[in-house]
Amino acid sequence: MFKDYYKILGIISDATSDEIKKAYRAQSMHWHPDRNPGMDTTAMMQDINEAYNILKDSVTRDRYDAEYNKFNSARYEHPKKDEGVGDYNIKDETLKEDIKAARKAAEEYVREFYAALKHNSKKAAKGAWERMKGYVIGGIIMTLVALVVRTCIANQNPPTNQEITSTAYSVSNQVSATSNEAVALRTLPHIAKGDPKHWKDQTFFNALKISVPITVEKQRKDSPYGRNLASKGMLQIQDNTVIFNQKGLCDMKPEAKEKYCRIMFYYLEGDHGDFLKRDETEPFDREYEQLLSEMVSEEIGPAGRLMGTFSREWVRINNANAILVTYRRTGVNFDTSIPVYCRVLLFQDDYRFVKMIISYREKETDLWADDFEQVMRSFEWIN
Repeated sequence: MFKDYYKILGIISDATSDEIKKAYRAQSMHWHPDRNPGMDTTAMMQDINEAYNILKDSVTRDRYDAEYNKFNSARYEHPKKDEGVGDYNIKDETLKEDIKAARKAAEEYVREFYAALKHNSKKAAKGAWERMKGYVIGGIIMTLVALVVRTCIANQNPPTNQEITSTAYSVSNQVSATSNEAVALRTLPHIAKGDPKHWKDQTFFNALKISVPITVEKQRKDSPYGRNLASKGMLQIQDNTVIFNQKGLCDMKPEAKEKYCRIMFYYLEGDHGDFLKRDETEPFDREYEQLLSEMVSEEIGPAGRLMGTFSREWVRINNANAILVTYRRTGVNFDTSIPVYCRVLLFQDDYRFVKMIISYREKETDLWADDFEQVMRSFEWIN
């Protein structure tokens, strides 16, 4: 059966590449299983991905459009058989192979995507990503990161066995935006680091570099703190993850356990065109707002609540544009007496995606605020 891919994505046949991407993201979110409880959306998700796989490539789209015009002519000749020409035979043999490959890729992606959500683990998410490269865009990856790569109670210290009560979120935006608005981009100027002995330049994943103060240390699996987290099933360190905490925590030093700060990176890599280019931006439309709202909720985790609202904006840091999300949350187990200040930066670079998270207790602002502002502003793509 010949499928009307434009109808599936809800766009017109002369839609631009950007409009196709936006429609794909919107339809994928609309039919996401988490938004349709009790409903099997597998077939629709497969059709959406099949349509996108054909229309995102100019060569396959040209072949499809030529056949699409013939399909429409046949439909107009038989107005009472709108279903159509369901028996319409595709004449272009190359297009048949294109569609066959697109369908196979779509089925594989949806199968692995659902498996990742079902297992709800970073390992599952990473495995699914490795097998679905090239068939998703930034919006879907952001959803995957928000749903699967979670910042949970493990990011508080010291670990406790205290019972965690039910979660209640109050997520809202300080500002709203429409898809027609001009994107405001704020440039964050570089800040001098001061004493060079206080800082170390770090490179990760052969993709990015930052500067970090010597008052923090990289979290290690084999440290006493790492083993303690692992014993409780809380260890978050994966091949695509880097975490810094206050110096001394890895060895469980008492003075370090009295403090709290985190610098975290999650890194994902796909194919060219999966994400925005590093100098591109997009308006905060309804889909973006929902993504960011879900991300904030997931980052807060099951043991905290949002305090007030969160804000979001496009910023430029060195050679990269990014979405900066800022919010305050309660401490562990909903403790409102120790609010935590959090910033999330979402960087995209054509085939690469980085989620950077900075957090510290507000009562320790004098310890971390200035240095962590410099850490954030030191981010740079290295190639």
